[in-house]
Amino acid sequence: MFRAVNYLKPLLLLNTIFLIEAQHSYYDDDLSTLGQRINAQVQRNLAPLQGLGARINARVQNSVQHMQNDLSTLGERITQNVEEGLKPVRALELNRRMMDGIGGQTIVTHFPSDVKFIVKNSNTYKCKGEISLKSGDCSGVLEPFEITQSSPKTDWCFLRGYSQVNDNWIV
Repeated sequence: MFRAVNYLKPLLLLNTIFLIEAQHSYYDDDLSTLGQRINAQVQRNLAPLQGLGARINARVQNSVQHMQNDLSTLGERITQNVEEGLKPVRALELNRRMMDGIGGQTIVTHFPSDVKFIVKNSNTYKCKGEISLKSGDCSGVLEPFEITQSSPKTDWCFLRGYSQVNDNWIV
């Protein structure tokens, strides 16, 4: 029996050597292609990033172009908004100037009563005749006009009716 065991030892040793060589050969194959496999995996993972710089640049250019278009008209839009916002202030200014007499004199026709007024230096006069639109002179009698409690309601132009100033309608 001692001899049989001795015969088995070389067989076991050969079998072990074969297994080690087979495993070593597997590792050699595995290691020889390891770089290629890593490179292939890295390339697969980097594929979505190919051309990223060009895509980012295109998006930035598109965004900047849109902003440049908006900025090119910014001044005009600001001016428009300011002008629109100042319309009520300008209307008040014009109304005040008309009350004082624009350029020293304003011609006012009140409807529906067709009363003609001339405003000179903050004084209102009623013209009993025709007013020349070129010279602003009254062809008839020019008398001071004052609104009193007994004045007809149609003469209260700030309460009723419309006024036409220098051929422009004022509501």
